[in-house]
Amino acid sequence: MENHRINPNYCDTVTIYNRVASADNDGKEGWASTQLENCFFNVRTAVSASEGMFNAEGTYILRIPASTSYKPYQEWKDLKDKAGTFTASKGDLVVLGAVDDTIDGTKGHRASDVLLKYQPDAFKVMSISDNSRYPFGGHYKLGG
Repeated sequence: MENHRINPNYCDTVTIYNRVASADNDGKEGWASTQLENCFFNVRTAVSASEGMFNAEGTYILRIPASTSYKPYQEWKDLKDKAGTFTASKGDLVVLGAVDDTIDGTKGHRASDVLLKYQPDAFKVMSISDNSRYPFGGHYKLGG
């Protein structure tokens, strides 16, 4: 990833776990991780009460500066060597910080295990916006 900051608030390192769908990987789901620097990570927690029960829910936003290392999923999934590249798709995972966990589907190494291990600083990607075309402040926005 290019070494520049588009905004001084982009000071976080994250690890993104990109999921390769089983349909695109000989019938077996796969995962590739990449550490990204100079990102903006934010979680807002809202507490609600219903029938005497309290619920806390987080809304996550990750902004990743536009990068030549980014590949659209359809291009990224076909790369033989994914090192140094990343994509963004619904179902991917994001963890705040540089972590080296492996997701391979075995007990203790499932996507759900990684999410639980790093909560509340981890989320499953539910939305993506490609805002990289802007001449200043271009970025990818992931939400969860």
